[in-house]
Amino acid sequence: MMGRVRPRLFILAGVPGCGKSTWARTFFEPRLIVSTDAIREVKWPGEPYKAERNDEVFREFHTRIDFLLRHDNDAVADATSLASAARYELLRTAHLRGVEAHLVFFDNPSQALHRNAQREGYALVPEDAQQGMLKKYQQARCDILDEKYASVTIIAGTQ
Repeated sequence: MMGRVRPRLFILAGVPGCGKSTWARTFFEPRLIVSTDAIREVKWPGEPYKAERNDEVFREFHTRIDFLLRHDNDAVADATSLASAARYELLRTAHLRGVEAHLVFFDNPSQALHRNAQREGYALVPEDAQQGMLKKYQQARCDILDEKYASVTIIAGTQ
């Protein structure tokens, strides 16, 4: 009889509109995906992005991920995860739970900007926030080379 495969944490990283959520829904059951956007929509339906909500959103985000891993489930962290501190916190959780962390990095900023421009309502990321994310994206492209993951998958777009 084969042993049970340990759960894994998949960390998605990329600018808003790059396809993280679509990718996650393609490969994972909805119950395994923990999305900061989904948390915001449940707590504050239809409300535009507000940075002052981040602490509450990310507390819930990390609590849900930890819950899935503690109960022997894979978990998909669907957030931008462009700041090294954000990825470090997820890596720390994986280490504490004794699970592998896999990074899926979306390297398609042009597509992301185009897709974001097509969004409406609460889904549209404001221009200043998107520009801030692009700066973080550039730094993340360098930083991930020094971070320790079980695997790194790069999703490249068509430019």
